Amino acid sequence: MAQHSHHLKNQGSFEPAEIEEMSAAFSGICKLLGVTQNDTEVMDAIASKVVSLARKGSSSAAGLPERFLAETNAAAFYSAVARNNLRRNDRMDAS
Repeated sequence: MAQHSHHLKNQGSFEPAEIEEMSAAFSGICKLLGVTQNDTEVMDAIASKVVSLARKGSSSAAGLPERFLAETNAAAFYSAVARNNLRRNDRMDAS
């Protein structure tokens, strides 16, 4: 998951400790939702939401996942992961 933490580092308005907390929260959310590194679209959406929540004042690794789930339709992320997995399987079958 560290591969996508660049979304969090390029935000300029956060201190290094905040970015570290956001990265930990991002990784925890991805793990909780079963998102893999192959699910780049979903990871991008999660990173954007983490940054948005942190800008609203919550940048702790403990608070961000809870706020993410409270403010986001987690089912939509599960659906996106499933769609990405189906597309990936279809591409592999076609090869």
